[in-house]
Amino acid sequence: MTLNILDDYWQRFAGVEANRLAAKRRAEVIVQTCGWGHVLDIGCGDGSLVRELIERGFVADGVDSSQVAIAYARAHSRAPFTQECLPYLSASAASVDIISIANVLENLDESKISGALAELWRVTKRHLIAWVACDVPAPIIQTRRPRAWWESRLLDAGFRVGMRAFNVPSSDTYGGASREILVMEKCPALDCDLDDSEALIDPTTWPTKFSDIPVRRRYSAAQLIREGDRVLDLSCGTGWGTHILAANSLASEIIGIDSNENAIEYARKAFFATSGLDFVCETPIQHLNRTTDEAVDFIFDARGDAGHTDFLQECHRVLTPGGRVFVLANTHQRDTVEDPNWAESAGFFVEHTFPGLATTPDSSRVEPDVVPILLTKDPLSGIGKPIQRAIAPYVLDSQLPPLLDFNAQYENPWLIRNMISIGLRTFNENLLDVVATRVIESNRGTNDIAAATCVRAYAFLAAGDQPLAKVTEIVNEINARIVELEAMKADAGGYPRWEISLHYVKALIHLKIGERELASENLNACISLPYKNYSILLGTKVASASYLLGLMRIADGNITSARHAWEAGMNVGKTATDIRWEREFGQFPIPPDFVFRELTTILDLATRCTTALQQCREGAMPPVNSLRSVVNRQWLYDKLHQQLSDKEMEMQATVAKLQKATADSAKEIRRLDSLSKAKDEQIRQLKFLLASVQ
Repeated sequence: MTLNILDDYWQRFAGVEANRLAAKRRAEVIVQTCGWGHVLDIGCGDGSLVRELIERGFVADGVDSSQVAIAYARAHSRAPFTQECLPYLSASAASVDIISIANVLENLDESKISGALAELWRVTKRHLIAWVACDVPAPIIQTRRPRAWWESRLLDAGFRVGMRAFNVPSSDTYGGASREILVMEKCPALDCDLDDSEALIDPTTWPTKFSDIPVRRRYSAAQLIREGDRVLDLSCGTGWGTHILAANSLASEIIGIDSNENAIEYARKAFFATSGLDFVCETPIQHLNRTTDEAVDFIFDARGDAGHTDFLQECHRVLTPGGRVFVLANTHQRDTVEDPNWAESAGFFVEHTFPGLATTPDSSRVEPDVVPILLTKDPLSGIGKPIQRAIAPYVLDSQLPPLLDFNAQYENPWLIRNMISIGLRTFNENLLDVVATRVIESNRGTNDIAAATCVRAYAFLAAGDQPLAKVTEIVNEINARIVELEAMKADAGGYPRWEISLHYVKALIHLKIGERELASENLNACISLPYKNYSILLGTKVASASYLLGLMRIADGNITSARHAWEAGMNVGKTATDIRWEREFGQFPIPPDFVFRELTTILDLATRCTTALQQCREGAMPPVNSLRSVVNRQWLYDKLHQQLSDKEMEMQATVAKLQKATADSAKEIRRLDSLSKAKDEQIRQLKFLLASVQ
């Protein structure tokens, strides 16, 4: 692309809204794949991305070959902008954390690509994100090549697939054109030689055609690692998969184990800089044998050794209750590992199978013929075993507030992360019901059984319409738990944690089948119980009950009762802003993150109640008008959120249409180009014949 064309372009399009919107999307890609740091934006144009990144807390510089673009950028920001172009940059070696480059590489002559990529490798410390137009019908593009070609050139230049590449789409559309997003990392210069043996490969340095499924398996496994988990990656090879697990999870510690010394040497040199990551040279069974009981939370089994009973028994021993094994089972192992009876006999449940991550013919070079299967150690193995280390959501201290003293409240404190806490517990609803049912059948721990009953009650609500006979069964079960809790409240820790939760879910069940008065009774019970005896965070249920009860009462035409309910919800919010922090949450310098999340929920519900009170003053308007005013004001935020969601869906649909239109246009251009070439060939032949005749 010549400078005259670039200057002409930026004279017309510098500062347009489309540039700002594109910059926001690109900034989000950088955040999701690289995190924060110092960014060099090559092809910065009018500086939109640099300004967007600076607003988000980054350090950012811009480089562009257009004098007009750089002049505009400097006129609108004090950030450093430099006029220069690839393949030569003035930046020092390894001087920036992240390089962002868009609409540049494809506009270079193909003969200059290798030199440009070498320069990018020199300047970046770690990350490179390239937006490349691979199939755009534009005359200014000099190197029009498919994504696979660009990937191959980047890999040859010393980059590898970015460890967080799957956090973002592989392409984006803006300005009416589709661009491939290539998320890469800089490979350190290593003196380790790899061969083609299974232990000495690094698929992150291969084209996506061969590496996509194996890399995606590690990414999917990382999503199943819970915050604070201790993780073992058995038969880790060169550590590429271990690095993906570490980069995409909140594990506190990840250890890669392999018996191949060369593989471990490569892993330590290529990936060891990641915090909490370590590599050990020994066989998986050797490492398991020397690991203490229940010291590990997640195991990635790359060779499917868990298909052998004795090996799985060792995994069971070292795993904490509810711990997981992500097994890559081959055809011979799959029937065994997937068998619920076999898994249960070893103390595990089959939590999930991932057929979508099975091996494809193109990826047979890595982990051929395998299907990932997730096994979960029976959480009931934690009965009578207190938590002895800090792992989300558990914290340890000599003086814990009731909110966090799970060891004192439960016979099986491991149920908190395996059955109760949303986001930590299993995502398999059937398994969750099985665990809750078995907890009830075990008849161990009043709070344990109450929690299991509450889990089953919410699952009952989520299951849709149910016969009234089944409603009666679940209501009777809840009533029995409430009676047990009331009888034990003087001795049981955690009062009235589960009484309030059970009354609340019971109210929802009654309301669902039209029993409004019974629903009101249970909502009133939530409001009247001394929730502060347990924790201010239990106020989420009290404020929610208050808000719902107020809506019910105003629908009945009873403004006075509605105001009383909403005043109760508002008072919960007031209490939440006037608490003794150490008494409620302990003396931790950094409290568990759910504390602020729950406090935010309380204040949001209290805001709703306050708004309802403002719009529903006693005697100011008839009940029907009051209802309309409350609904209009109370659901303002929800309506705005829905509007944003609708706009997002509309944009996604538009993007899909544009992508299809772009693809169709590109296809038509290729067809016309083919016809043009055919006609050129015909003309050439006719000219040749004419010359021959003459």
